Amino acid sequence: MKINLTTYLFLFLSLCLFALAGSLNSLTSRPILKLSKQKTAINLDKDLTSIFSLGQKRAITDMLWISTLLESDIEHYKSKDLNSWMFLRFLSIVTLDPKFLKAYQFGGQYLAIIKDDLVGAEKIYLKGLESYPNDYKLNFNLGFLYFHELNQPKKAIPYFEKIQNFERAPIFIKTLLIKIRHNSEKDIKLTFKLLSKLKETLQDEYLLNKVVKDLYALKAEIDLQCLNSKSKGCDYYDYNNNPYLERNGKYYASEKYERYKLHKNK
Repeated sequence: MKINLTTYLFLFLSLCLFALAGSLNSLTSRPILKLSKQKTAINLDKDLTSIFSLGQKRAITDMLWISTLLESDIEHYKSKDLNSWMFLRFLSIVTLDPKFLKAYQFGGQYLAIIKDDLVGAEKIYLKGLESYPNDYKLNFNLGFLYFHELNQPKKAIPYFEKIQNFERAPIFIKTLLIKIRHNSEKDIKLTFKLLSKLKETLQDEYLLNKVVKDLYALKAEIDLQCLNSKSKGCDYYDYNNNPYLERNGKYYASEKYERYKLHKNK
């Protein structure tokens, strides 16, 4: 069979175009398609999942738990709309199994620390406390969330109160509770009385020294307010039994002190 010139040219051009395409393919960098897990995660409706679980709630819970741990990401979630994919996943898990303690403990911490989803973390902790009202970790972490992350220290009081006498509770919890109450109630004399009573029970040297400094500051504030307002029944001696100094009709403490107050977290 004869092959004419046109066929030869067609084959030659085809080979050239094929070689050129291969060369361009190897030299050209492809755009990287990267989608966040928030956009690609699949979350089933928690109520529908519970209804149609067909008696396999524990198996579905285990499957969701394992897949969530494997797929977990570290991308912060700034919206406060309770729509983080990990929050929705943890919520589905604890809806299927309300007694899954680790899901509350780990889920709340992951949302708060890694995902920065503070609203989602609060919701998971609160739901966990419905089933485990006396759990140390849930109470401590929710109290810490309110106090340190959400700057709502008054809300932390009931959760810190519940764990303050636990053996594993940090020694500063009781002093922190007094300071939080002082911040909201502004009753300086009551604060001084509560802190004085607590001081008698402290054995940790560092905390004891801190409390003594706080007591000095509280007493100085009480006494100097009384003396400088020309009120009656004022005490002229500070917490260390040193006399207050008087200059030009105004009284001052003989030692420098930091005013007793709760510092806001930034």
